[in-house]
Amino acid sequence: MNMGGPLVTRCEIQLGDVWREGKYDVGKSAYYLGQVFTIDNNHDGITDNVGFVFQRTGKKDLNAFHKPSPGNMNIAGIVDLKSLPTD
Repeated sequence: MNMGGPLVTRCEIQLGDVWREGKYDVGKSAYYLGQVFTIDNNHDGITDNVGFVFQRTGKKDLNAFHKPSPGNMNIAGIVDLKSLPTD
């Protein structure tokens, strides 16, 4: 249903086509990218953010976000992890 605002389309990006499982440098340590997930903040069916879970044996999981809220890690600081395409 369109409430008079601009027409918004759902994200067509397949996350596995953009990010692959593998090891990434986070700070001075190598972590394994174990999960990538989408976040729909307002339950409108449109992706608002993308989250990442990095894992390392014997360490607590690290969470990073494409658009982090204050206090959360940004994926921009992770070596070799691509940002989302802008188009």
